Amino acid sequence: MEFYRVITMALFLVVGSNVCLAKSPEHVQLSSNQKIIPIAIIGSGPSGLSAAMFASQDKVHAVVFQGGQLGGPLNIRTPVGNWPGITFASGDRLMPILLQQATKYTGVVASESVIKVDFSRWPFILNVGDGRQIGALSVIIATGTQPRHLNIPGEKELMQSIMEYLKTDNIHIEPENIMITTSGQHGLDLVGRLFLEPRDIIVIDLPTFGGALAAFEMEDAEYIAKDIEEDGSDVKGMETEIENFITKGKKPKFIYVVPDFQNPSGITISLEKRLALLSLSKKYGIPLVEDSPYRELRYRGSHLPSIYSLDKNQGNVIGIYTFSKILCPGIRVGFNIGPHEVINKFSFIKGANILNTPKLNQDICTAFLREYDLDAHFKRAINYYSKKLNFFLEAMEENFPKDMGVEWTNPEGGLFLWIKVPEEINTSELFYKAIEEKVAFVPGDVFYPGAFRTYNTMRINFSYPTEEQIVEGVRRLSSVLKKYKAKKKK
Repeated sequence: MEFYRVITMALFLVVGSNVCLAKSPEHVQLSSNQKIIPIAIIGSGPSGLSAAMFASQDKVHAVVFQGGQLGGPLNIRTPVGNWPGITFASGDRLMPILLQQATKYTGVVASESVIKVDFSRWPFILNVGDGRQIGALSVIIATGTQPRHLNIPGEKELMQSIMEYLKTDNIHIEPENIMITTSGQHGLDLVGRLFLEPRDIIVIDLPTFGGALAAFEMEDAEYIAKDIEEDGSDVKGMETEIENFITKGKKPKFIYVVPDFQNPSGITISLEKRLALLSLSKKYGIPLVEDSPYRELRYRGSHLPSIYSLDKNQGNVIGIYTFSKILCPGIRVGFNIGPHEVINKFSFIKGANILNTPKLNQDICTAFLREYDLDAHFKRAINYYSKKLNFFLEAMEENFPKDMGVEWTNPEGGLFLWIKVPEEINTSELFYKAIEEKVAFVPGDVFYPGAFRTYNTMRINFSYPTEEQIVEGVRRLSSVLKKYKAKKKK
Protein backbone atom coordinates (compact mmCIF):
# COMPACT_ATOMS: atom_id res chain seq x y z
CA MET A 1 0.00 0.00 0.00
CA GLU A 2 3.01 2.30 -0.12
CA PHE A 3 2.04 3.65 -3.54
CA TYR A 4 -1.43 4.48 -2.19
CA ARG A 5 0.19 6.42 0.65
CA VAL A 6 2.37 8.29 -1.82
CA ILE A 7 -0.34 9.25 -4.27
CA THR A 8 -2.90 10.28 -1.67
CA MET A 9 -0.52 12.87 -0.21
CA ALA A 10 -1.56 15.42 -2.82
CA LEU A 11 -0.66 19.07 -3.14
CA PHE A 12 -3.80 21.09 -3.85
CA LEU A 13 -3.49 24.64 -5.15
CA VAL A 14 -6.71 26.60 -5.42
CA VAL A 15 -7.54 30.06 -6.68
CA GLY A 16 -6.44 32.79 -4.29
CA SER A 17 -4.85 30.49 -1.71
CA ASN A 18 -1.47 29.19 -0.72
CA VAL A 19 -0.25 25.66 -1.24
CA CYS A 20 -1.49 23.29 1.46
CA LEU A 21 -0.98 19.62 2.13
CA ALA A 22 -4.04 17.39 2.28
CA LYS A 23 -5.02 13.74 1.77
CA SER A 24 -8.06 14.41 -0.40
CA PRO A 25 -9.86 17.36 -2.01
CA GLU A 26 -12.43 17.27 0.77
CA HIS A 27 -9.78 18.57 3.19
CA VAL A 28 -9.35 21.81 1.23
CA GLN A 29 -11.59 24.73 2.18
CA LEU A 30 -12.90 26.42 -0.97
CA SER A 31 -14.77 29.65 -1.47
CA SER A 32 -17.70 29.73 -3.88
CA ASN A 33 -15.52 30.77 -6.84
CA GLN A 34 -12.75 28.25 -6.29
CA LYS A 35 -12.29 24.93 -8.06
CA ILE A 36 -9.92 21.99 -7.80
CA ILE A 37 -9.20 19.80 -10.78
CA PRO A 38 -8.63 16.25 -9.47
CA ILE A 39 -5.99 15.06 -11.88
CA ALA A 40 -2.86 13.08 -11.13
CA ILE A 41 0.37 13.42 -13.12
CA ILE A 42 2.20 10.14 -12.64
CA GLY A 43 5.36 8.57 -13.99
CA SER A 44 5.12 5.45 -16.11
CA GLY A 45 6.57 2.06 -15.34
CA PRO A 46 5.23 -0.63 -12.99
CA SER A 47 5.28 1.62 -9.92
CA GLY A 48 3.69 4.54 -11.76
CA LEU A 49 0.98 2.27 -13.17
CA SER A 50 0.19 0.94 -9.70
CA ALA A 51 -0.05 4.46 -8.38
CA ALA A 52 -2.39 5.41 -11.24
CA MET A 53 -4.68 2.49 -10.44
CA PHE A 54 -5.00 3.58 -6.81
CA ALA A 55 -5.63 7.15 -7.98
CA SER A 56 -8.44 6.08 -10.31
CA GLN A 57 -10.08 4.13 -7.47
CA ASP A 58 -10.09 7.41 -5.49
CA LYS A 59 -11.99 9.05 -8.39
CA VAL A 60 -8.94 11.03 -9.41
CA HIS A 61 -8.29 11.10 -13.15
CA ALA A 62 -4.75 9.87 -13.73
CA VAL A 63 -2.47 10.84 -16.59
CA VAL A 64 0.57 8.59 -16.91
CA PHE A 65 3.64 9.96 -18.70
CA GLN A 66 7.32 9.13 -18.87
CA GLY A 67 10.43 11.29 -18.30
CA GLY A 68 11.46 14.68 -19.62
CA GLN A 69 9.69 18.00 -19.37
CA LEU A 70 5.91 17.82 -19.26
CA GLY A 71 4.41 18.98 -22.55
CA GLY A 72 7.46 17.91 -24.54
CA PRO A 73 7.68 15.02 -27.02
CA LEU A 74 7.60 11.72 -25.15
CA ASN A 75 7.78 8.18 -26.45
CA ILE A 76 5.45 6.04 -24.37
CA ARG A 77 3.91 2.66 -25.12
CA THR A 78 0.21 2.48 -24.35
CA PRO A 79 -0.41 -0.77 -22.43
CA VAL A 80 -2.78 -3.30 -23.93
CA GLY A 81 -6.23 -3.38 -22.36
CA ASN A 82 -8.72 -0.91 -20.92
CA TRP A 83 -7.78 1.10 -17.87
CA PRO A 84 -10.81 3.04 -16.59
CA GLY A 85 -9.94 6.49 -15.24
CA ILE A 86 -6.40 6.36 -16.61
CA THR A 87 -5.04 8.12 -19.68
CA PHE A 88 -1.66 7.22 -21.15
CA ALA A 89 -0.28 10.35 -22.75
CA SER A 90 2.77 11.39 -24.66
CA GLY A 91 3.86 14.97 -24.26
CA ASP A 92 1.87 16.25 -27.22
CA ARG A 93 -1.33 14.76 -25.77
CA LEU A 94 -0.89 16.14 -22.27
CA MET A 95 -2.13 19.66 -23.00
CA PRO A 96 -5.47 18.58 -24.55
CA ILE A 97 -6.12 16.34 -21.55
CA LEU A 98 -5.44 19.17 -19.12
CA LEU A 99 -7.73 21.48 -21.10
CA GLN A 100 -10.47 18.87 -21.13
CA GLN A 101 -10.23 18.43 -17.38
CA ALA A 102 -10.16 22.21 -16.83
CA THR A 103 -13.37 22.61 -18.82
CA LYS A 104 -15.04 19.74 -16.94
CA TYR A 105 -14.24 20.93 -13.44
CA THR A 106 -14.34 24.73 -13.80
CA GLY A 107 -17.24 25.24 -16.17
CA VAL A 108 -15.05 27.36 -18.43
CA VAL A 109 -14.78 26.25 -22.03
CA ALA A 110 -11.04 25.77 -22.37
CA SER A 111 -8.83 26.01 -25.39
CA GLU A 112 -5.13 26.55 -25.76
CA SER A 113 -5.80 30.16 -26.71
CA VAL A 114 -7.76 30.77 -23.49
CA ILE A 115 -6.04 28.66 -20.84
CA LYS A 116 -2.38 27.92 -20.56
CA VAL A 117 -0.48 25.76 -18.12
CA ASP A 118 2.38 27.56 -16.37
CA PHE A 119 5.03 24.83 -16.28
CA SER A 120 7.44 27.09 -14.33
CA ARG A 121 5.43 26.61 -11.15
CA TRP A 122 4.58 23.53 -9.12
CA PRO A 123 1.75 22.61 -8.78
CA PHE A 124 0.85 23.70 -12.30
CA ILE A 125 -1.40 26.76 -12.40
CA LEU A 126 -4.12 27.19 -15.01
CA ASN A 127 -4.65 30.78 -16.09
CA VAL A 128 -7.45 32.38 -18.11
CA GLY A 129 -6.29 34.61 -20.96
CA ASP A 130 -7.02 37.81 -19.06
CA GLY A 131 -4.67 36.74 -16.28
CA ARG A 132 -7.27 35.42 -13.80
CA GLN A 133 -6.47 32.10 -12.18
CA ILE A 134 -9.48 29.81 -12.45
CA GLY A 135 -8.12 26.67 -10.92
CA ALA A 136 -5.19 24.34 -10.62
CA LEU A 137 -4.14 20.75 -10.72
CA SER A 138 -4.07 18.64 -7.62
CA VAL A 139 -0.68 17.11 -8.35
CA ILE A 140 0.13 13.69 -6.99
CA ILE A 141 3.81 12.90 -6.68
CA ALA A 142 4.65 9.28 -7.45
CA THR A 143 7.69 7.28 -8.47
CA GLY A 144 9.09 8.57 -11.72
CA THR A 145 7.99 12.19 -11.35
CA GLN A 146 10.08 15.16 -10.31
CA PRO A 147 8.48 18.48 -9.32
CA ARG A 148 10.21 21.55 -10.70
CA HIS A 149 12.29 23.40 -8.15
CA LEU A 150 11.94 27.04 -7.23
CA ASN A 151 13.70 29.71 -9.23
CA ILE A 152 17.42 29.40 -8.57
CA PRO A 153 18.07 33.18 -8.38
CA GLY A 154 15.35 33.52 -5.73
CA GLU A 155 11.69 34.33 -5.16
CA LYS A 156 10.60 37.33 -7.23
CA GLU A 157 8.65 38.82 -4.32
CA LEU A 158 11.74 38.84 -2.10
CA MET A 159 13.96 40.22 -4.83
CA GLN A 160 11.51 43.06 -5.48
CA SER A 161 11.28 43.78 -1.74
CA ILE A 162 15.07 43.92 -1.44
CA MET A 163 15.31 46.25 -4.43
CA GLU A 164 12.87 48.63 -2.73
CA TYR A 165 14.72 48.31 0.57
CA LEU A 166 18.09 49.11 -1.03
CA LYS A 167 16.72 52.33 -2.48
CA THR A 168 16.79 53.73 1.06
CA ASP A 169 20.58 53.23 0.89
CA ASN A 170 20.77 54.95 -2.51
CA ILE A 171 21.27 51.64 -4.32
CA HIS A 172 19.14 51.28 -7.45
CA ILE A 173 19.30 47.92 -9.19
CA GLU A 174 17.26 45.73 -11.54
CA PRO A 175 16.24 42.06 -10.99
CA GLU A 176 19.17 40.98 -13.15
CA ASN A 177 21.54 42.50 -10.57
CA ILE A 178 20.44 40.43 -7.57
CA MET A 179 20.51 36.80 -6.48
CA ILE A 180 19.20 35.33 -3.22
CA THR A 181 21.76 33.31 -1.27
CA THR A 182 21.47 30.88 1.60
CA SER A 183 23.24 33.24 4.03
CA GLY A 184 26.07 35.73 3.61
CA GLN A 185 28.58 32.89 3.97
CA HIS A 186 27.05 31.26 0.90
CA GLY A 187 27.46 34.58 -0.91
CA LEU A 188 31.16 34.61 -0.06
CA ASP A 189 31.53 31.01 -1.16
CA LEU A 190 30.05 31.90 -4.54
CA VAL A 191 32.58 34.72 -4.94
CA GLY A 192 35.46 32.34 -4.24
CA ARG A 193 34.15 29.66 -6.59
CA LEU A 194 33.60 32.09 -9.43
CA PHE A 195 36.75 34.20 -9.31
CA LEU A 196 39.49 32.00 -7.89
CA GLU A 197 41.85 29.39 -9.21
CA PRO A 198 44.54 27.88 -6.96
CA ARG A 199 47.16 30.45 -5.87
CA ASP A 200 45.19 33.41 -7.19
CA ILE A 201 45.68 36.68 -5.28
CA ILE A 202 43.10 38.50 -3.13
CA VAL A 203 43.60 41.92 -1.51
CA ILE A 204 42.40 42.07 2.12
CA ASP A 205 42.68 43.97 5.38
CA LEU A 206 44.42 42.49 8.41
CA PRO A 207 42.58 41.25 10.33
CA THR A 208 39.57 40.28 8.23
CA PHE A 209 36.42 38.18 8.54
CA GLY A 210 37.36 34.56 9.29
CA GLY A 211 34.38 33.22 7.33
CA ALA A 212 35.64 34.96 4.20
CA LEU A 213 39.09 33.44 4.68
CA ALA A 214 37.51 30.00 5.07
CA ALA A 215 35.55 30.46 1.82
CA PHE A 216 38.52 31.76 -0.16
CA GLU A 217 41.03 29.27 1.19
CA MET A 218 38.79 26.48 -0.09
CA GLU A 219 40.05 27.70 -3.47
CA ASP A 220 43.69 27.77 -2.24
CA ALA A 221 43.93 31.56 -2.44
CA GLU A 222 46.95 33.74 -1.63
CA TYR A 223 46.84 37.27 -0.27
CA ILE A 224 47.99 40.84 -0.41
CA ALA A 225 47.21 41.70 3.22
CA LYS A 226 47.77 45.08 4.87
CA ASP A 227 47.15 46.06 8.49
CA ILE A 228 43.90 47.95 8.89
CA GLU A 229 44.27 51.50 10.20
CA GLU A 230 42.05 53.52 12.54
CA ASP A 231 40.12 54.93 9.58
CA GLY A 232 40.10 51.72 7.56
CA SER A 233 42.11 50.06 4.81
CA ASP A 234 45.73 50.96 4.11
CA VAL A 235 44.87 51.85 0.51
CA LYS A 236 48.33 53.21 -0.36
CA GLY A 237 49.99 50.07 0.95
CA MET A 238 47.53 47.93 -1.03
CA GLU A 239 48.30 49.83 -4.25
CA THR A 240 52.04 49.39 -3.83
CA GLU A 241 51.61 45.64 -3.39
CA ILE A 242 49.16 45.41 -6.30
CA GLU A 243 51.67 47.10 -8.63
CA ASN A 244 54.40 44.73 -7.47
CA PHE A 245 52.28 41.66 -8.18
CA ILE A 246 51.09 42.97 -11.56
CA THR A 247 54.75 43.50 -12.50
CA LYS A 248 55.28 39.82 -11.70
CA GLY A 249 52.34 38.86 -13.91
CA LYS A 250 49.91 38.12 -11.05
CA LYS A 251 47.02 40.56 -11.07
CA PRO A 252 44.76 40.17 -8.00
CA LYS A 253 41.31 38.74 -8.65
CA PHE A 254 39.43 41.03 -6.25
CA ILE A 255 39.64 43.31 -3.20
CA TYR A 256 37.61 42.19 -0.18
CA VAL A 257 36.53 44.63 2.55
CA VAL A 258 33.92 44.98 5.32
CA PRO A 259 33.53 48.79 5.35
CA ASP A 260 31.06 49.19 8.21
CA PHE A 261 32.05 48.09 11.74
CA GLN A 262 34.33 45.40 10.39
CA ASN A 263 34.16 41.88 11.70
CA PRO A 264 36.37 41.39 13.69
CA SER A 265 37.90 44.80 14.43
CA GLY A 266 34.77 46.97 14.56
CA ILE A 267 36.61 49.62 12.48
CA THR A 268 34.67 51.67 9.91
CA ILE A 269 36.30 52.70 6.64
CA SER A 270 36.18 56.48 6.20
CA LEU A 271 34.47 58.10 3.21
CA GLU A 272 37.85 59.23 1.89
CA LYS A 273 39.16 55.67 1.93
CA ARG A 274 35.94 54.25 0.43
CA LEU A 275 36.45 56.55 -2.53
CA ALA A 276 40.15 55.61 -2.65
CA LEU A 277 39.30 51.89 -2.68
CA LEU A 278 36.82 52.43 -5.50
CA SER A 279 39.42 54.41 -7.41
CA LEU A 280 41.91 51.59 -6.87
CA SER A 281 39.40 49.08 -8.23
CA LYS A 282 38.77 51.16 -11.35
CA LYS A 283 42.43 52.01 -11.97
CA TYR A 284 43.58 48.40 -12.05
CA GLY A 285 40.36 46.73 -13.20
CA ILE A 286 40.06 44.69 -10.01
CA PRO A 287 36.53 43.97 -8.71
CA LEU A 288 35.78 45.13 -5.17
CA VAL A 289 33.75 42.80 -2.93
CA GLU A 290 31.89 44.79 -0.26
CA ASP A 291 30.60 42.68 2.65
CA SER A 292 27.74 44.50 4.41
CA PRO A 293 26.16 42.28 7.07
CA TYR A 294 24.87 45.00 9.45
CA ARG A 295 25.23 48.51 7.98
CA GLU A 296 22.01 49.48 9.72
CA LEU A 297 23.45 48.96 13.21
CA ARG A 298 25.16 52.35 13.65
CA TYR A 299 25.15 53.70 17.20
CA ARG A 300 27.04 56.98 16.74
CA GLY A 301 28.75 59.02 14.05
CA SER A 302 27.52 59.86 10.57
CA HIS A 303 26.02 57.36 8.16
CA LEU A 304 28.46 56.72 5.30
CA PRO A 305 27.49 55.68 1.76
CA SER A 306 28.20 52.13 0.71
CA ILE A 307 30.95 51.64 -1.84
CA TYR A 308 28.34 50.02 -4.09
CA SER A 309 26.27 53.21 -4.11
CA LEU A 310 29.39 55.32 -4.75
CA ASP A 311 30.11 53.19 -7.83
CA LYS A 312 26.72 54.19 -9.31
CA ASN A 313 26.15 50.82 -11.03
CA GLN A 314 29.35 51.03 -13.08
CA GLY A 315 30.01 47.36 -12.40
CA ASN A 316 33.11 47.59 -10.21
CA VAL A 317 31.52 46.41 -6.93
CA ILE A 318 29.86 43.20 -5.76
CA GLY A 319 27.75 43.51 -2.62
CA ILE A 320 27.31 40.71 -0.07
CA TYR A 321 24.34 40.98 2.31
CA THR A 322 22.59 38.81 4.89
CA PHE A 323 19.43 38.84 6.98
CA SER A 324 21.21 36.97 9.78
CA LYS A 325 22.36 40.09 11.63
CA ILE A 326 19.30 42.28 11.07
CA LEU A 327 16.48 39.73 11.40
CA CYS A 328 17.46 36.31 12.78
CA PRO A 329 20.76 34.37 12.82
CA GLY A 330 19.05 31.10 11.91
CA ILE A 331 17.13 32.44 8.92
CA ARG A 332 20.04 31.62 6.55
CA VAL A 333 18.99 34.00 3.79
CA GLY A 334 21.12 36.67 2.16
CA PHE A 335 21.66 38.21 -1.25
CA ASN A 336 24.44 39.19 -3.61
CA ILE A 337 24.19 42.23 -5.88
CA GLY A 338 26.41 43.19 -8.79
CA PRO A 339 26.81 43.28 -12.57
CA HIS A 340 24.41 41.07 -14.50
CA GLU A 341 27.14 38.87 -15.98
CA VAL A 342 28.51 38.15 -12.49
CA ILE A 343 25.09 37.48 -10.93
CA ASN A 344 24.20 35.18 -13.83
CA LYS A 345 27.33 33.11 -13.21
CA PHE A 346 26.57 33.03 -9.47
CA SER A 347 23.21 31.48 -10.40
CA PHE A 348 24.88 28.71 -12.39
CA ILE A 349 27.15 27.90 -9.44
CA LYS A 350 24.26 28.02 -6.97
CA GLY A 351 22.28 25.65 -9.17
CA ALA A 352 25.18 23.19 -9.09
CA ASN A 353 25.89 23.28 -5.35
CA ILE A 354 22.71 23.98 -3.32
CA LEU A 355 20.12 24.64 -6.06
CA ASN A 356 17.62 26.67 -4.03
CA THR A 357 17.25 28.80 -0.94
CA PRO A 358 14.28 27.49 1.13
CA LYS A 359 11.09 29.25 0.04
CA LEU A 360 9.65 29.51 3.55
CA ASN A 361 12.74 31.39 4.74
CA GLN A 362 12.55 33.68 1.72
CA ASP A 363 8.87 34.38 2.39
CA ILE A 364 9.66 35.28 6.01
CA CYS A 365 12.24 37.80 4.79
CA THR A 366 9.74 39.20 2.30
CA ALA A 367 7.20 39.71 5.06
CA PHE A 368 9.89 41.31 7.23
CA LEU A 369 10.71 43.88 4.54
CA ARG A 370 7.14 44.55 3.44
CA GLU A 371 5.06 44.33 6.58
CA TYR A 372 7.37 45.16 9.47
CA ASP A 373 8.10 48.67 10.69
CA LEU A 374 11.79 48.60 9.79
CA ASP A 375 12.54 52.03 11.18
CA ALA A 376 11.13 51.06 14.58
CA HIS A 377 12.89 47.68 14.40
CA PHE A 378 16.33 49.17 13.78
CA LYS A 379 15.74 51.90 16.34
CA ARG A 380 15.05 49.23 18.99
CA ALA A 381 18.07 47.18 17.89
CA ILE A 382 20.37 50.22 17.95
CA ASN A 383 19.15 51.23 21.40
CA TYR A 384 19.55 47.67 22.70
CA TYR A 385 23.04 46.99 21.30
CA SER A 386 24.48 50.46 21.91
CA LYS A 387 23.77 50.18 25.63
CA LYS A 388 25.63 46.88 25.73
CA LEU A 389 28.59 48.31 23.85
CA ASN A 390 28.79 51.23 26.29
CA PHE A 391 28.70 48.83 29.24
CA PHE A 392 31.50 46.83 27.64
CA LEU A 393 33.70 49.85 26.99
CA GLU A 394 33.19 51.13 30.54
CA ALA A 395 34.04 47.70 31.94
CA MET A 396 37.22 47.59 29.83
CA GLU A 397 38.34 50.98 31.16
CA GLU A 398 37.72 49.83 34.72
CA ASN A 399 39.40 46.43 34.49
CA PHE A 400 42.28 47.03 32.06
CA PRO A 401 44.46 49.92 33.27
CA LYS A 402 47.06 51.23 30.82
CA ASP A 403 49.95 49.52 32.57
CA MET A 404 48.53 46.14 31.47
CA GLY A 405 49.43 47.01 27.86
CA VAL A 406 46.01 46.09 26.51
CA GLU A 407 44.40 48.05 23.64
CA TRP A 408 40.91 47.84 22.17
CA THR A 409 38.86 49.44 19.42
CA ASN A 410 35.90 51.75 19.97
CA PRO A 411 33.31 50.76 17.30
CA GLU A 412 30.68 53.15 15.98
CA GLY A 413 28.31 50.23 15.44
CA GLY A 414 28.09 46.53 14.67
CA LEU A 415 28.49 43.63 17.08
CA PHE A 416 32.24 43.22 17.70
CA LEU A 417 35.33 44.90 19.06
CA TRP A 418 38.99 43.96 18.85
CA ILE A 419 41.43 43.56 21.72
CA LYS A 420 45.22 43.53 21.37
CA VAL A 421 47.36 42.24 24.24
CA PRO A 422 51.16 42.30 24.70
CA GLU A 423 53.03 40.19 22.13
CA GLU A 424 54.23 37.64 24.69
CA ILE A 425 50.64 36.55 25.31
CA ASN A 426 49.25 33.84 23.05
CA THR A 427 45.45 34.25 23.02
CA SER A 428 44.99 30.74 21.64
CA GLU A 429 46.53 29.45 24.88
CA LEU A 430 44.78 32.12 26.96
CA PHE A 431 41.44 30.96 25.55
CA TYR A 432 41.57 27.67 27.46
CA LYS A 433 42.46 29.44 30.68
CA ALA A 434 39.50 31.75 30.14
CA ILE A 435 37.15 28.80 29.54
CA GLU A 436 38.11 27.47 32.96
CA GLU A 437 36.72 30.75 34.36
CA LYS A 438 33.62 30.39 32.13
CA VAL A 439 34.41 33.36 29.94
CA ALA A 440 35.09 33.07 26.22
CA PHE A 441 36.39 35.03 23.23
CA VAL A 442 37.56 34.19 19.72
CA PRO A 443 41.37 34.00 19.45
CA GLY A 444 42.53 36.51 16.87
CA ASP A 445 44.67 34.18 14.75
CA VAL A 446 41.58 32.83 12.94
CA PHE A 447 41.14 36.27 11.34
CA TYR A 448 44.53 36.12 9.61
CA PRO A 449 45.69 34.00 6.66
CA GLY A 450 48.33 31.48 7.63
CA ALA A 451 51.31 33.44 6.30
CA PHE A 452 50.27 36.57 8.23
CA ARG A 453 49.06 34.99 11.47
CA THR A 454 49.57 36.71 14.82
CA TYR A 455 48.63 35.38 18.26
CA ASN A 456 48.16 38.35 20.57
CA THR A 457 44.66 39.49 19.59
CA MET A 458 41.07 38.47 20.26
CA ARG A 459 37.56 39.30 19.08
CA ILE A 460 34.81 40.06 21.55
CA ASN A 461 31.09 39.90 20.84
CA PHE A 462 28.94 42.05 23.12
CA SER A 463 25.48 41.51 21.61
CA TYR A 464 24.37 38.35 23.43
CA PRO A 465 25.29 38.62 27.16
CA THR A 466 23.30 40.71 29.61
CA GLU A 467 24.79 43.91 31.01
CA GLU A 468 25.56 42.10 34.28
CA GLN A 469 27.27 39.27 32.39
CA ILE A 470 29.30 41.79 30.39
CA VAL A 471 30.65 43.45 33.52
CA GLU A 472 31.43 40.12 35.18
CA GLY A 473 32.89 38.64 31.98
CA VAL A 474 35.31 41.54 31.50
CA ARG A 475 36.35 41.29 35.15
CA ARG A 476 37.10 37.58 34.74
CA LEU A 477 38.97 38.17 31.49
CA SER A 478 41.20 40.71 33.23
CA SER A 479 41.84 38.26 36.05
CA VAL A 480 42.74 35.44 33.63
CA LEU A 481 45.14 37.71 31.76
CA LYS A 482 46.90 38.78 34.95
CA LYS A 483 47.31 35.17 36.08
CA TYR A 484 48.62 34.15 32.62
CA LYS A 485 51.20 36.97 32.61
CA ALA A 486 52.33 36.13 36.14
CA LYS A 487 52.83 32.49 35.24
CA LYS A 488 54.81 33.46 32.12
CA LYS A 489 57.27 35.47 34.23
CA LYS A 490 58.09 32.50 36.42
